[in-house]
Amino acid sequence: MGFRNRSSATGPRRTTPSRCSVGHGFVHAFPMRSLQRTRHAGAGRLGLTVLLSLIFLHAEAQQPATIPERVDLQQAMAAAARRPAQQAADARVGAAQLLADGARRQAWWPSLSLTAAARHLSDIPTADTPVGELSFGEHDVVTSQLTFSQPLLNWSRMRYSTTAGRLGAESAALQAARSADEYRLAAAEAYFAVLSIEAQKAALEQMQRSMAARIVREQAWLDDGRILRADLLRTQLLRDGVSQQLAALGEDLDIAQVELGLAIGTPGPATAAEPRIQAPQALPVLESAIAGALGSRHDLLALQRDIEAVDMQARAVVAEALPTVDLLAQYAERSGAALQPDHEAAIGLRLDWKLFDSGTRRLRADALREQQRALQFELEERRQLVRSQLSRAYAGFTKARQIQVLAQSGLSSATQTLQTRDALYAQGRSNIDEVLSAEAELAQQRALNQVAGYDAMRSWVAFHVAAGSPLPVLE
Repeated sequence: MGFRNRSSATGPRRTTPSRCSVGHGFVHAFPMRSLQRTRHAGAGRLGLTVLLSLIFLHAEAQQPATIPERVDLQQAMAAAARRPAQQAADARVGAAQLLADGARRQAWWPSLSLTAAARHLSDIPTADTPVGELSFGEHDVVTSQLTFSQPLLNWSRMRYSTTAGRLGAESAALQAARSADEYRLAAAEAYFAVLSIEAQKAALEQMQRSMAARIVREQAWLDDGRILRADLLRTQLLRDGVSQQLAALGEDLDIAQVELGLAIGTPGPATAAEPRIQAPQALPVLESAIAGALGSRHDLLALQRDIEAVDMQARAVVAEALPTVDLLAQYAERSGAALQPDHEAAIGLRLDWKLFDSGTRRLRADALREQQRALQFELEERRQLVRSQLSRAYAGFTKARQIQVLAQSGLSSATQTLQTRDALYAQGRSNIDEVLSAEAELAQQRALNQVAGYDAMRSWVAFHVAAGSPLPVLE
């Protein structure tokens, strides 16, 4: 696309581009205004203005043009799995794994603690003896103790809490895998949206070029008296209508490219290259795909892990009523204590049994059971959604393939129809309306054929994502 000169009432005005920014298929030219000397401006002021203008133009020339990133289908889907939202999901997986490891260590690993205390006693024990009063201990007592504790029996933590932590980590990993598939699908949909708009725009541009050539030919025929001026005006009107549609599609394309950039995690718009692969002619059997998805889709498996994890948490609360047994080894040092050795080491078992806790254990367990029921309802709702998504993708693929077959047949028919009517019109045996109608039909069939192919590929990707099966696009 080149630069265009705009005309005014005083004649055409030339424009000199100072910067060209290429984006979404358009080139914007910014004209420079010539510097004119006024009667009140001095030579110094003019020189300063010219210097500043040159500095500005040099700085603008150094800035690179903003060119949208161009990606194909595989690149778009791979980049979508690295977008910040997916990185956040991966970070949650790491956090869940650390919490699970912490719960396991708390249940099985020993602990070592150090305590120290200093006390001042107002009175100390004394005894009267024949030789006088005898004191036991001192007023200031300092004690330090080192304790080693090894859990031996803690059913709540060892059996249930550790299992709940492991299930939570598995659920987070499955959720992250599912979110990656959904981000890939979103990128694919944005990618095919760009291609569909570009296909419609290309068909209209070809029709516009054909209209321009037809107008030149009809102008010559009008000069020879072979057609009426109304025929030429009708063709020009159709050309203007196509130009308006192209302008609207250009705006839609700008928005679609920005959405594609967001879907693949780029800071700006992105353009779509033609896909390097083609969708198959048929999809797997729908019922088999549904049965496989219900047993293997990541989000369903994650919900099942969540249900099991909440059940383990409820069991852990109930098991808090059971006694716990720890192995203790202690070493103590004392200073100023009465009737106690300065150094002491001990080893033994400690039994801890909380017999009554005001009924809080039952309430917490009941609350967790209600959460488990809520997750079970959510799982059933999600299973229905899986069936709906697969059925919708399957129907979309079948419909796109049927439209593509019809469009290919219609494209051949529209091409022959246009050639025939164009020849008859040149002989004066047809009117301009029939020719323009054939021209529009050819452009429509051409765009319909391409868009149907893109819809088939989009439905193919959506079917695999809904089924939870590996994406052939990324293999």
